[in-house]
Amino acid sequence: MAAALNPHTFDGRSWRIIKEFTGIYGIKMNYTNIAKLSKDKITKAYFQDAKLPIEPFEVSIVYRAKYNHGGKIVSLAPDTPCGTRPFDKGITEWKALILKKAAQGYKNRQFYEALAKLVNPPPKITCICGLKIGSKDHQKYNHYRTRAHVNRMLKCVPVSKVADSKVPVWDRMGNSHTLVLRKWSDHHRQFLVKQVDYRDYMREREYLDKYIVDYYKSPKTPKLYAKVTEKMKKDLKKKWGYKEYTIDDILAGGWTVGW
Repeated sequence: MAAALNPHTFDGRSWRIIKEFTGIYGIKMNYTNIAKLSKDKITKAYFQDAKLPIEPFEVSIVYRAKYNHGGKIVSLAPDTPCGTRPFDKGITEWKALILKKAAQGYKNRQFYEALAKLVNPPPKITCICGLKIGSKDHQKYNHYRTRAHVNRMLKCVPVSKVADSKVPVWDRMGNSHTLVLRKWSDHHRQFLVKQVDYRDYMREREYLDKYIVDYYKSPKTPKLYAKVTEKMKKDLKKKWGYKEYTIDDILAGGWTVGW
């Protein structure tokens, strides 16, 4: 009846449908997945990202308690009855309380925007080494410094993928085909720093692979091969005593990854 008298008022069921199909503040995400987020993520979204106040989390029953951002009691009202004490909020209880306060409040757009980023993380991209990585710059840089990336670059990535790259002389983070290394020097009493561009290792591998293909297809070999497989290349490298380069060869001499 109230909804009929006031066209701007929605009953509970209508409000639930609006939130489910149009989203709060027009923010598109699967709202049912919010409850699956950890307490720490929801807490950060509410208090740090949205900068919403802690004051509403004073709970009055027989006593009044103030909670911190993690749901732990930080103080009790002076008139708290002797021998009674409220409990810290459990993980599920604290998450539910934050979500309830957000639903009851207003001006919570930043909170729901922060949750949307957690519920709908940006899609991953494919690195030139073939592995999936995050799309943000710090995720790329962190990946470029891993053993998995460097070893794949040295083992199978064509030099042509990075041939035209211009490498800054002192880029602290490095990029897809460089590493910034350091090691402590007792003589200089400081860290020595150098940047390694491992395209030379990649070119050497490609040159050897081409030489092996030519070897197998040469009329001078006992048998001509229509196709040279990776196994054939590996077997011949082993026979010749060639060792494939890895990140350990780059770090030889006590060097470590990092500025």
